[in-house]
Formats: sequence, structure tokens, C-alpha cells
Amino acid sequence: MKKQAKSLFVKHFSTLDDPRKDDQIKHNLLDILAIAICATICGADGWQAIEEYRLTK
Repeated sequence: MKKQAKSLFVKHFSTLDDPRKDDQIKHNLLDILAIAICATICGADGWQAIEEYRLTK
């Protein structure tokens, strides 16, 4: 991801509150959002499809 695009992504989404409990966090919320957005753009239509996308990239 280009530095400027990454900076805009982080700036925009870093204000979100993470509703997960601290002891259950395995992955950074921004990483999850980036993967979900990219997978959706590529045609993923649910969490299972997003997971399949993640495993192929």
C-alpha cells in the first residue's frame, strides 16, 4: 500500500473504538478492516469468504 494511502486509511479508521475484550485480541483491528475491505472489493460476500481471501494473499 502506498504510504499516503496507508496514512489516510490509518487516519480515518484509527478513531474507531475496538469493542473486543483485551484478552481476546489476536489481530490488530486496522489489519482486520483492511483485509475485509480488500476482500469485499474483490467480491467476498461474508466472513467465510473474507477468511478465504485472507488465506490466499
